[in-house]
Amino acid sequence: MNTIELFAVIFSLFSVWLTTKNNIWCWPTGIIGVIFYFFIFYTDKDWANSSLQTLFIIQSVYGWLKWNKKEKDIRLSDPILISINISLTMFLSFFFYILNTMFNGNLTTLDSITTSLSIVGMVLLANRKLESWFWWMVADVFYIMLFIQSSHYPSALVYFIFLILTIFGYKSWKNEYIGGSN
Repeated sequence: MNTIELFAVIFSLFSVWLTTKNNIWCWPTGIIGVIFYFFIFYTDKDWANSSLQTLFIIQSVYGWLKWNKKEKDIRLSDPILISINISLTMFLSFFFYILNTMFNGNLTTLDSITTSLSIVGMVLLANRKLESWFWWMVADVFYIMLFIQSSHYPSALVYFIFLILTIFGYKSWKNEYIGGSN
C-alpha cells in the first residue's frame, strides 16, 4: 500500500463512520479522502471515477452547507422520486460507459457503474434521504470488484468495511427516521 492510498483509506473510513452517526464532520474528512482517491483513480486511468472525485468535493461542500442548517431530520423520498433516481443512475451509467470507452479508460463498466451510483448516492446523502444507504450499499459492492481488479487491495478491504458500515448507517438512520417527526 502506498502513502496516498493509506491516507485515502483512513480519511474515507472515518468520514463514512461519521456519516453513520449523522455527524456534520463527515463532510470535511470526506473531502480529504476524496482528494487522495482522485490521485489513485487518475493514476489508474479510471477517468469517470477520477472526475467523480472533483464532483464529490463540490457535492461535499453542498452537503456540508446543507447539514449546517437547522433541518437535521432524516427523510424518505416518495416512490416517484425513487424511480427518477433509479432512472438517473442507469442513464449516468450508460453515459459514463460511452465516455470511458471514447477515452480508452480502464475497467469501463465498473468505473461507469460506481460513478453513477456515487453521484446519485451523494445527492441523496446530502439531502439526508434514508434511501441513500441503498445506493451506497450497491456502489460499495461494485467498488470492491473495481479495486480488486485494479490491485488496490487495501481499498477493496476498506470498501468491504464501508459496506458493513452502510448497513449500520441505514439501521441508525432508519431508527432516527422512525423516532423522528417525519
